[in-house]
Amino acid sequence: GDEGLAGVDDSEWDATFALVVEYKEQQGKSWLGVVPKKLRIKEKGVGQWCKRQRQLQSRNQLPKEHEKRLNEVGLQFGEDAVKLLVKASVAGQIMPSKLCKPNKEKPKPATVTPAQKKNELP
Repeated sequence: GDEGLAGVDDSEWDATFALVVEYKEQQGKSWLGVVPKKLRIKEKGVGQWCKRQRQLQSRNQLPKEHEKRLNEVGLQFGEDAVKLLVKASVAGQIMPSKLCKPNKEKPKPATVTPAQKKNELP
């Protein structure tokens, strides 16, 4: 198809936007409208992408349709975004829980090993 770059670009945009929505839903009530810069979902640098959207918006280069959709999910722009990113990192929200597996250490059973028993013998 001879759609030019816009068509291709948009499907890529939509795909990443969908991941932002996914991240937002995962955050639930703690969603602040910012995505950590290092955040990657399904091999996509979602955080970097959001940063780029903010840069485009600040230069008035963000397509209005895109800006509208980003506003609908509550993505923050400008100074607000910067302040909130700091707040999010302080709140420990930088890695969403679903994406990084918590390393739960199994509690060690309190059984006495044979070696210890030997040492206890008089």
